[in-house]
Amino acid sequence: MKFLCTIITPSYKRVNFLKKQYLQLEPYLQIYNCEWMVCLENDDFRSINYIKSIRNKNVTLKVGSFGSSADAYSNCYRLAKGKFLNFSGDDDVRTKLFFLNLKKFRHYPVIIGRGIYVDNKNKPIRKISTFLKSLFLYFFSHNLLRTVNFIMSPAVIYRKEIAIQNKGLDNLNYPWTNDYELNLRITKKNKCKVINKIFVQCYFSSSTITGKYNLKKIQELIKINLRYNKHSIFFLINLIFLIPILIKNLFKFRN
Repeated sequence: MKFLCTIITPSYKRVNFLKKQYLQLEPYLQIYNCEWMVCLENDDFRSINYIKSIRNKNVTLKVGSFGSSADAYSNCYRLAKGKFLNFSGDDDVRTKLFFLNLKKFRHYPVIIGRGIYVDNKNKPIRKISTFLKSLFLYFFSHNLLRTVNFIMSPAVIYRKEIAIQNKGLDNLNYPWTNDYELNLRITKKNKCKVINKIFVQCYFSSSTITGKYNLKKIQELIKINLRYNKHSIFFLINLIFLIPILIKNLFKFRN
């Protein structure tokens, strides 16, 4: 069976997040002809049993020894039955606008929407960061994306063949920033339909990867800057954006 889009969700021992995500996805999967592919580790028995208990032809389970969400995605995206792909954390929640605009603009190779951050009570947080990302998205261009990472990856939808051509996420060279690096590759050569509407709500806390101090992630961002912006003015602009991120994370580390 062919689907319009496959939402790929790697997860590990977070069955409560999977239950919450399915509760949100279930009304839309059949109506908009989408597949939810859940990639789980061999020893995640609770999550495996839960996904197996779902009687829905639009839900697919893949089990393996992946080791990371990026490797799970890279091992499974070719098996997706959707014309489009969307990469999702197990704590990302899609809005109805995600599905409406996917259907409306399905003739575009890449569709990009907005994301917002919410806390565990679904209240919007990080409003300044969200506003800036929305502002940058309004003036979207590949050159602007080279200077600052303002796209929220769960809000990016792209054709499966684009992922195949680009060989998926580069988890070897960019284990912490592979989604940003892939977005740079796929937006460089493909026409993008940018929609400044909320596609996803992303949970954010000190327990999430995004919310933790990570010097390696900053080092990778510098590495990406060197790769994509070397010998150009964008290199300096990118550094200007990286400096406050570095300072903020250093204070977070000390605290």
